[in-house]
Amino acid sequence: MEIVTYYAGTIGKQMNKQMKKIILIISLMIVNFGYGHDLRMAIFEISQANGYYVIDITFDKNNIRESLITSFGRVSYQEEYLQQSIKDYLAGNFKIIINGECISPEIKGLTFDEEHLRIHAVLPVNFHHISTIEVFNTCLLENRGHMNIVKSNFNGQVRTFRLTKDRVSTIIDYR
Repeated sequence: MEIVTYYAGTIGKQMNKQMKKIILIISLMIVNFGYGHDLRMAIFEISQANGYYVIDITFDKNNIRESLITSFGRVSYQEEYLQQSIKDYLAGNFKIIINGECISPEIKGLTFDEEHLRIHAVLPVNFHHISTIEVFNTCLLENRGHMNIVKSNFNGQVRTFRLTKDRVSTIIDYR
């Protein structure tokens, strides 16, 4: 009888440990999926590719839609209208100054997936070396808790900055 009780107790402890692990994993998945979906941020990646200076911007589709409606009273998903709306929105909310020269991104394409809008743009500059990049960015900051991540990769150095409603600009120095 003692052997059966010991064996049953051991199995119960092992199952208890396994159940705790399963419950922990399921809880973490629920928290991560819920948090990840509600994470309010946009990513602005500035780099050089194929001899061009480029910027790739990733917005949450719902967040940019809300901001475009707030800014322009409407939003259209027809590419030419959406591209013009985004260009106008960026003109009012995003400024980039490279080596002292203000640059307007030229949008070359938009791509969508279920949750994101990606903007692919070229920065029309002919610098051989980047010394400084100044970024002013208020995109989507009307959304509570939103942040903008600005990442640059030049001269073999990667720099990443977080901009919020309390900090809307940064200077990246590559000298």
